[in-house]
Amino acid sequence: MINIIRKWCENLLVVVCISIIIEMLAPNGNNKKYIKVVIGIYIIFVTINPIFEIINYKISFDEFNNIELSSIHDISLDERIKNTYISAIEESLKKEIVDLGFDVESVKIITDKDFEKIEKVELSVKGKKERGIEPIVIGKEPKEEIEYNEIEEYLYKNYSINKENILFK
Repeated sequence: MINIIRKWCENLLVVVCISIIIEMLAPNGNNKKYIKVVIGIYIIFVTINPIFEIINYKISFDEFNNIELSSIHDISLDERIKNTYISAIEESLKKEIVDLGFDVESVKIITDKDFEKIEKVELSVKGKKERGIEPIVIGKEPKEEIEYNEIEEYLYKNYSINKENILFK
């Protein structure tokens, strides 16, 4: 504490001496009053600065170490951004495949570590919708074979995803 006060007195003495020299060297005129204002603000800053150091010196952050973090803070901001980015791509892909005429339940993508390229796509597709006509199912019918070639071609053409990296469930 004594060292802080000693350092403060030394700094204040140096600033006052420098400000006197600058005022003496400054030419008389309109600019002299602006120079005095700047010097005055600087002296006030040097005078008040140790008070902030003393206040910061007494603050203890030990009580903040015991606060439990909520679950949202457990995941870093980077992870939340990456998850949001992947979710947006998945929703976009789902919409695009629905626009192709397929009934899509879910889409899951796997990207490279830099999130620049989609490496794998897992799709759950029920079947191809007929335009405006819903089929009527009576009893149990054998499960129809779905032609995935259109989806595979679309993903390869627009996203450069190889056909072997597209998995259908």
